[in-house]
Amino acid sequence: MGRSTARQGGISVMGLLGLIVLGAVLFGPHLDTQSQTHCTVTGKDRVSGYRGATDSRVYTSCGVLRVSDSIVTGHLRSADTYAAIEIGKTYDFDTEGVRIGWPLSQFPNILEARESSS
Repeated sequence: MGRSTARQGGISVMGLLGLIVLGAVLFGPHLDTQSQTHCTVTGKDRVSGYRGATDSRVYTSCGVLRVSDSIVTGHLRSADTYAAIEIGKTYDFDTEGVRIGWPLSQFPNILEARESSS
Protein backbone atom coordinates (compact mmCIF):
# COMPACT_ATOMS: atom_id res chain seq x y z
CA MET A 1 0.00 0.00 0.00
CA GLY A 2 2.85 2.40 0.77
CA ARG A 3 4.41 1.81 -2.65
CA SER A 4 1.15 2.50 -4.50
CA THR A 5 0.58 5.73 -2.56
CA ALA A 6 4.13 6.92 -3.31
CA ARG A 7 3.67 6.14 -7.00
CA GLN A 8 0.38 8.05 -7.12
CA GLY A 9 1.97 10.99 -5.29
CA GLY A 10 4.81 11.03 -7.83
CA ILE A 11 2.36 11.02 -10.70
CA SER A 12 0.40 13.87 -9.13
CA VAL A 13 3.55 15.96 -8.69
CA MET A 14 4.63 15.26 -12.28
CA GLY A 15 1.17 16.19 -13.53
CA LEU A 16 1.22 19.43 -11.57
CA LEU A 17 4.68 20.30 -12.88
CA GLY A 18 3.50 19.52 -16.40
CA LEU A 19 0.56 21.90 -16.01
CA ILE A 20 2.83 24.64 -14.69
CA VAL A 21 5.21 24.27 -17.64
CA LEU A 22 2.31 24.19 -20.11
CA GLY A 23 0.83 27.34 -18.55
CA ALA A 24 4.17 29.13 -18.73
CA VAL A 25 4.57 28.22 -22.41
CA LEU A 26 1.02 29.25 -23.35
CA PHE A 27 0.59 32.38 -21.21
CA GLY A 28 4.15 33.55 -20.52
CA PRO A 29 4.64 35.33 -23.85
CA HIS A 30 1.41 37.28 -23.31
CA LEU A 31 2.70 38.83 -20.10
CA ASP A 32 5.65 40.45 -21.86
CA THR A 33 4.92 43.46 -24.06
CA GLN A 34 7.24 44.77 -26.75
CA SER A 35 7.34 47.98 -28.77
CA GLN A 36 7.63 47.85 -32.53
CA THR A 37 8.36 51.28 -33.92
CA HIS A 38 8.04 52.95 -37.32
CA CYS A 39 6.04 50.13 -38.89
CA THR A 40 4.34 51.07 -42.16
CA VAL A 41 1.03 49.26 -42.66
CA THR A 42 0.89 47.60 -46.07
CA GLY A 43 -2.39 45.70 -45.70
CA LYS A 44 -5.17 44.43 -43.44
CA ASP A 45 -7.56 41.51 -43.61
CA ARG A 46 -9.53 38.95 -41.65
CA VAL A 47 -8.54 35.33 -41.98
CA SER A 48 -10.92 32.46 -41.25
CA GLY A 49 -9.45 29.85 -39.00
CA TYR A 50 -10.39 26.69 -37.21
CA ARG A 51 -14.13 26.18 -36.66
CA GLY A 52 -15.08 29.50 -38.22
CA ALA A 53 -13.01 31.69 -35.91
CA THR A 54 -11.57 34.79 -37.57
CA ASP A 55 -8.25 36.52 -37.02
CA SER A 56 -7.72 40.22 -37.80
CA ARG A 57 -4.27 40.60 -39.33
CA VAL A 58 -2.21 43.70 -40.02
CA TYR A 59 0.64 43.42 -42.53
CA THR A 60 3.49 45.85 -41.84
CA SER A 61 7.10 46.57 -42.71
CA CYS A 62 7.87 45.05 -39.27
CA GLY A 63 6.09 41.78 -40.03
CA VAL A 64 2.62 40.31 -39.69
CA LEU A 65 0.70 41.25 -36.55
CA ARG A 66 -2.78 40.41 -35.33
CA VAL A 67 -5.39 42.34 -33.40
CA SER A 68 -7.48 40.40 -30.91
CA ASP A 69 -8.85 40.76 -27.41
CA SER A 70 -6.55 39.62 -24.63
CA ILE A 71 -8.06 38.69 -21.30
CA VAL A 72 -4.54 38.15 -19.92
CA THR A 73 -3.59 41.83 -20.37
CA GLY A 74 -7.08 43.34 -20.16
CA HIS A 75 -7.08 44.54 -23.79
CA LEU A 76 -10.74 44.18 -24.76
CA ARG A 77 -11.16 46.75 -27.55
CA SER A 78 -9.59 44.97 -30.49
CA ALA A 79 -12.31 45.96 -32.98
CA ASP A 80 -11.71 49.66 -32.29
CA THR A 81 -7.94 49.22 -32.50
CA TYR A 82 -8.21 47.33 -35.80
CA ALA A 83 -10.60 49.91 -37.31
CA ALA A 84 -8.29 52.82 -36.40
CA ILE A 85 -5.25 51.35 -38.19
CA GLU A 86 -4.98 52.71 -41.74
CA ILE A 87 -3.09 51.24 -44.68
CA GLY A 88 -0.17 53.41 -45.80
CA LYS A 89 0.37 55.06 -42.42
CA THR A 90 3.30 54.42 -40.08
CA TYR A 91 2.69 53.36 -36.48
CA ASP A 92 4.40 52.52 -33.22
CA PHE A 93 2.82 49.34 -31.85
CA ASP A 94 2.78 47.88 -28.35
CA THR A 95 2.42 44.14 -28.80
CA GLU A 96 2.24 40.98 -26.72
CA GLY A 97 3.30 37.49 -27.65
CA VAL A 98 5.72 36.13 -30.21
CA ARG A 99 5.60 34.73 -33.71
CA ILE A 100 5.11 30.98 -33.59
CA GLY A 101 4.80 29.34 -37.00
CA TRP A 102 3.72 25.79 -37.48
CA PRO A 103 1.72 24.27 -35.82
CA LEU A 104 0.17 27.25 -33.99
CA SER A 105 0.39 30.02 -36.61
CA GLN A 106 0.48 32.76 -33.96
CA PHE A 107 1.48 36.37 -34.50
CA PRO A 108 2.29 39.14 -32.02
CA ASN A 109 -0.94 40.78 -30.85
CA ILE A 110 -1.35 44.57 -31.11
CA LEU A 111 -2.41 46.07 -27.78
CA GLU A 112 -2.00 49.71 -28.80
CA ALA A 113 -1.31 51.53 -32.07
CA ARG A 114 -0.01 55.11 -32.16
CA GLU A 115 0.66 56.95 -35.38
CA SER A 116 4.42 57.40 -35.62
CA SER A 117 5.73 60.95 -35.37
CA SER A 118 8.37 60.52 -38.07
